[in-house]
Amino acid sequence: DKSHSNAAASPGGSPSSGKFGRPLLTLLINTKTKDEGENFLDYCYPAEDQDLQAVLPMKGVFLASCGVMRAAVGQEVLFFLFWSVDRKRQYKVALQELENWILCVVLPGSVTDCLARFFVQEAAGLVVLRHGCLANLQGHFKQLDPIFRSLGA
Repeated sequence: DKSHSNAAASPGGSPSSGKFGRPLLTLLINTKTKDEGENFLDYCYPAEDQDLQAVLPMKGVFLASCGVMRAAVGQEVLFFLFWSVDRKRQYKVALQELENWILCVVLPGSVTDCLARFFVQEAAGLVVLRHGCLANLQGHFKQLDPIFRSLGA
């Protein structure tokens, strides 16, 4: 059983899910060691969304926080709460490790931990149900779009 861990930061962007009046924002961050300057964001949805573009600078913080928590206390980060740069919006990111990736689902900060956990677990479950594992996609992550589109509807 994993404990709830929260991390906080301030940069960011905008919220998320169609259930909340916006598209579900999703990031898939590769946890394998990369060369300096190499992009570790393998996928994001919806890629053209302005809110997502505002959240993308936080991807390194999400990845680093997961590693620090695992090393420091041996637990996974389940949620990450942060404010937009203008401090007008708060966001909650639900995180789940999935093979060599961290699946990040970005929701409004007002969403309960239970609901945020539901979204990320459903997303992970649908990925496994439809594709078996992420490695089967061989880098063609756009095949995940229908899953995140349906979760955000």
